Amino acid sequence: MTTRDLRRQDVVITGPKALSYAEMADVIGAAIGKRIRYVPISDAEASFGSDAYAKAVTDIWRAIREGRVATATDAVQRMCSSLCGV
Repeated sequence: MTTRDLRRQDVVITGPKALSYAEMADVIGAAIGKRIRYVPISDAEASFGSDAYAKAVTDIWRAIREGRVATATDAVQRMCSSLCGV
């Protein structure tokens, strides 16, 4: 990034729509012409390693299952507008 507006900023770049992992698998599968399936696992299946690591992993996947991390941003439009002076 060369514009001063974006220096030292964390920019979350997403597509235009928030997708679930199952939807992402469908989109990728359609693009490559193969069936891809997302298979969710339980907290117990995801729990391995140290207690702290297992808790972190299960907390992340629980948030994903609950849709708390599925977001779409306008970062690409903002960056393009900023870079193009629009």
